[in-house]
Amino acid sequence: MDRRKFSKIVPAIAVFLLILLLETAFLGAAGTFLYRSDARQMGMLAEEYPNDEARIAGIFNGKRIPNNSRYEDNGLRIFEKYGYSLTDSLFSGNIIFFTLCITGILSLGIFIELLLLFRNMQKTRDTENKMEYLKEKWKESRHFAKQTEEQLRREEQDTKALITDISHQLKTPLASLKMSYELADSSDLTAEERIEFIQKEREEVVRLESLLDIFTHLTRLETGMIRLKPENKSLKRTLTQAVNSIYMKAYEKQIDISMEEFTDIRLPHDSRWTEEVIVNILDNAVKYSPSKTAITIRVSELLSYVMIEIQDQGIGISPSEFQNIFKRFYRGNSPEIKDTNGSGVGLYLARKIIEQQEGTICVKSSGSHTGSNFILTLPKQPADASSKHQTI
Repeated sequence: MDRRKFSKIVPAIAVFLLILLLETAFLGAAGTFLYRSDARQMGMLAEEYPNDEARIAGIFNGKRIPNNSRYEDNGLRIFEKYGYSLTDSLFSGNIIFFTLCITGILSLGIFIELLLLFRNMQKTRDTENKMEYLKEKWKESRHFAKQTEEQLRREEQDTKALITDISHQLKTPLASLKMSYELADSSDLTAEERIEFIQKEREEVVRLESLLDIFTHLTRLETGMIRLKPENKSLKRTLTQAVNSIYMKAYEKQIDISMEEFTDIRLPHDSRWTEEVIVNILDNAVKYSPSKTAITIRVSELLSYVMIEIQDQGIGISPSEFQNIFKRFYRGNSPEIKDTNGSGVGLYLARKIIEQQEGTICVKSSGSHTGSNFILTLPKQPADASSKHQTI
């Protein structure tokens, strides 16, 4: 038998045996009392009728009492005549005391047995609830382990893809540098050609540095090392700093960047990384817009969100590419994009940073035939007020 089940049965058996022992003791005491009471009555009758001692003894031990209702009716008549009732019979001596004691012990035994039964049922119920709880926890742990395994598998695949993509992106500037150095070592180059190749090498080094800087951000992003710290700060200040960072590039192409007037609002956002998002979008707008065009920034306050629109007059984006441009290393298919240096990482970073702040980012065509309109939203209140830091 199971030890736990045996430990539950033992108290009930012990109580039953104790009750049985007490009842046996009280029944023995009651029998002894009745025996002594009969002895006193027989002694009194023997003194009153000494010659009938044997007859009286026979009547008391029941051997000489025939099973005849006539004797019983006559006896009841005599009892009634002299006022001897059933109550007098019950309360003569201590019979009622023994009866009450036995009844009390029996009732107490039944109560204790029921109490033990209820306690065992409660323990069984608690055990079943605990088993159900542990079963649910085991299911949750198994589901969590499965999710973790799938996430690790996806991260492993993403890491391999990232390494492949980075290697592919670095091949072009490295190959260009290698070719420039090989040509520069040639003695057939004129001084003007040598200067031209040195300039080309310098441009490729700058491009390589830019790519490495972007890949550093991207690697930190993919490995969760970039930590966002949302704080209630001025949105206008964040936008102004982003415009200032790109102002000289726009000035060189005679592109005007304007911000429509709006009432400043303080909302929870990581100003540094949100500024990085705005800079990436503005940099693309300047890069793919012709000279003497304009870039407009508009801010609208909604019920729960703040909407930021960045509209340019550039080459525009095909609707079929609206979703693809936010993918890692994706670049458009238009000739203008192919002829312009870029890594296809900026908008991917922008999407990850905005989404980690519970915001959204999308693009649509401008009202005119050319240009793009990037639309960002940021919540006025953090989704989880208890979380001060988020990790990408």
